[in-house]
Amino acid sequence: ATSIDADGVVDHGLVSQPEIASGLREAGFAMHLQSIEEAFSISVSEAMAAGAVVVASPVGALKERIQSGKNGILVPGDHQSAETAGRAAEAILRLLRKPHRAEKIRRRAIGGVVDWDDVALMWERLI
Repeated sequence: ATSIDADGVVDHGLVSQPEIASGLREAGFAMHLQSIEEAFSISVSEAMAAGAVVVASPVGALKERIQSGKNGILVPGDHQSAETAGRAAEAILRLLRKPHRAEKIRRRAIGGVVDWDDVALMWERLI
């Protein structure tokens, strides 16, 4: 196990799914700044389903799943740079100042989460 030693960072160790879901509902925002070009990010889906506004890098499937300003926020740039972190923080602050806008993004994100039962039914119909 790795440990991060930085101001404001707390390592909670292994956390159960119910605890993660509860934390996401309380958090309001979920940061996904990264360079990994994932084909699908389950953590983004979980955050969206919980109603957290996803603030992410436009890489891999994230740039296809997130329509910036509509169902999340995309922040271009090096995910490890202070400049990118600053742009992400500014986007969050803008939404905190306009809670009705953040609520619209949350509603769109919750409505756009993939329901795997529906996907399975669609495949059964096609096959």
